[in-house]
Amino acid sequence: MTATSPRSATNSTFSLTSVMKWLWVFAALLAGLVLMFFVLRPAGQLADQQRDISAAEDSLDDMVVNNQALEDRRVEVAQPREIERLAREQYGMAPRDWEVYQIQPAATAADVLPQSWPFTRIQPAAP
Repeated sequence: MTATSPRSATNSTFSLTSVMKWLWVFAALLAGLVLMFFVLRPAGQLADQQRDISAAEDSLDDMVVNNQALEDRRVEVAQPREIERLAREQYGMAPRDWEVYQIQPAATAADVLPQSWPFTRIQPAAP
């Protein structure tokens, strides 16, 4: 009969040194993941927030300039002469004591219509 000897600790597949080596690899990977989650992710979020703040500040500067221009225009439009000019130019209005004459453009014959039915024979007017 053949006697089998028990395996020695040095020949074992799972020796203490190989297990420790794999534990160190696992610990290093875990530390890398923790580093990425707790350090790099917030740093990226901080950079995004700084970009958003910069864009909001630029937008605010544009709004301040636009607001100043609108305020200047409001003051200008509040003047009676400007109100009269806008009413005259944009709405065709005039003060009560003015006589208003409207000159119509000369009529042009766009098309020559036939004298009787059918009107499908409409011809363009000669220039």
